Amino acid sequence: MKRVLFALAALLVAAPAFAQLDFSALKYGLRAGVGIGSVDTSFDDEANKKMESNMTGGQFTIGAFAELPVMKHLLVTAEVDYERTGINDRVKSVHIEDTGFMPIHVFTDTKTEYPISYIHIPVLAKFTFVRDALYVEAGPQFGFLAGRVNTHVETITTVNGSDTKTVVDSDDTDHLKKNHFALALGWGFTLRKVSAGLRVSFGMGDIQAEDYKKDGSHVRHTDVQVALRYSFR
Repeated sequence: MKRVLFALAALLVAAPAFAQLDFSALKYGLRAGVGIGSVDTSFDDEANKKMESNMTGGQFTIGAFAELPVMKHLLVTAEVDYERTGINDRVKSVHIEDTGFMPIHVFTDTKTEYPISYIHIPVLAKFTFVRDALYVEAGPQFGFLAGRVNTHVETITTVNGSDTKTVVDSDDTDHLKKNHFALALGWGFTLRKVSAGLRVSFGMGDIQAEDYKKDGSHVRHTDVQVALRYSFR
């Protein structure tokens, strides 16, 4: 909430400057891309360091943008993007059960899949150079959880060559915060009405809901994407 209030205050302060901008130069269009999203879990507690993990998955994004020149070689770009990331994790393990006669080796193979969907609103400062053909961009990105987070877990347990499969589906939407904040950095090139670029978004806050946090745990969402943009003007 503090971040939202800060953003609104910044817009009010900047309002007089925006009133003098030439909105006839406004460009707008569509944006689509693919990439890799990740969820990183870390712990402050040394005893839990071994539990740190990184889960990744394929990602796609689609949305719209508006771009306005502020001064020569400087533009402000605002977007509204829908992003869906399919996070995947796989853990294999083995343990020995003592039956009193002969030890039994028990192998487990667990696959976890859960999709995370966000509405992202990045507001970026875009600097152009080399006759405005190349650019770099940076700025804040606000994210809002969209839809349910349905976790799918498949576990195959192998004992003496015999496999047993168990499947568990659960709704873990409440495990994540409804919004998060990130820093977006990118670079790319523009050719007439089409541009292509690479962007990295670094999660700046914990996305895990407070009720489900473990002591000293931090969960952050980061993504890397390649996207194309098409401007209608």
